[in-house]
Amino acid sequence: MAVSGGDGGSVWFGEHGNVYRISISWRNLERVKSAQTYSNKDLIRLFHEGKWKQGPVPGQISGVDWKTVKSVVVKSARAYYCAGNSDLLYPFIAYTASVETEEGTVDMELDSPMIDESLPLPSK
Repeated sequence: MAVSGGDGGSVWFGEHGNVYRISISWRNLERVKSAQTYSNKDLIRLFHEGKWKQGPVPGQISGVDWKTVKSVVVKSARAYYCAGNSDLLYPFIAYTASVETEEGTVDMELDSPMIDESLPLPSK
């Protein structure tokens, strides 16, 4: 899992996709709060519900009218942390998807939240 910005870092996953170690090198990084991540099933549900943000549309296609999209094929999903224009790091999932539109097919990034702040933290 890549860290966008800072000095880098790593996340190690264990059985059933559970995170067992996080190492992030970022000057003055402090935990503000913790939150439970979505399950794989919930991430898929959120994707189908359109709970993601469209990245820039590359190439010759002017834009995507999502009401007329014929298909979306997810090629990969990567977990990231990003600060954006903030002093806070936010975890998210970056999907690389092939989107078939009326103008043609385009590969693009679709970003989705990774944490569900409404869920309680797992007990240790």
